[in-house]
Amino acid sequence: MLYDEDSEAVRLVGFRSDALIDAAIRFVADHHDRPFFPFLSLLEPHHQNATDDCPAPEGYRERYEGRWMPADLAALNGSAPQGGAHRHIGGYLGQIKRVDEGVGRLRDTLHSLGLTDSTVLAWTADHGSHFRNRNDEYKRSTHDASVRVPLALTGPGFTGGGLVRHPVSTVDLMPTLVEAAGLPVPDGVQGRSFLPLVGGGEDPGRPAEVFVQISESHVSHS
Repeated sequence: MLYDEDSEAVRLVGFRSDALIDAAIRFVADHHDRPFFPFLSLLEPHHQNATDDCPAPEGYRERYEGRWMPADLAALNGSAPQGGAHRHIGGYLGQIKRVDEGVGRLRDTLHSLGLTDSTVLAWTADHGSHFRNRNDEYKRSTHDASVRVPLALTGPGFTGGGLVRHPVSTVDLMPTLVEAAGLPVPDGVQGRSFLPLVGGGEDPGRPAEVFVQISESHVSHS
């Protein structure tokens, strides 16, 4: 259940990511004539603790079961309890497919309202999953499968494709978006805009190494 600014319950029907993206589309449609900054937080793709499953919409799990798995997960899966990645990968990828379709609908909305060339769309995640192949957790480790996440941006300043090869973090996203909007980044903000790196640029003061800490007890340096 979600709640509005008046703490009133808001019932969203349908698959959870669809319902939230539908709400975002309505927000954009209602506010497209002035600057807006919607933040959309989706739970999918994610393992559900209560059911120990990755529930996808009907027919979506079946599309991906037994078809493909990242090499590191396939190699380690024999040591994972309760089936590990082989048990969950179909639902997990099915969830991702449905979310991708929803993001496509949101992008179509921006296009239909003539906002594509004036709106930055940032897409990222807070963690990955190793499906209990590294320890007894799904995400709490400092391995790449947990800490390396997608971070993609489209819109003004981020056109033409490209790949930033320097280490960046989600903590850098806020100053990057502020700078992309043509605003000064406030003093004391954590993170560092990676806008100078877009298009193959350089940022001489950016750290070249990363220290990772997860759940107070797992640390890594790379």
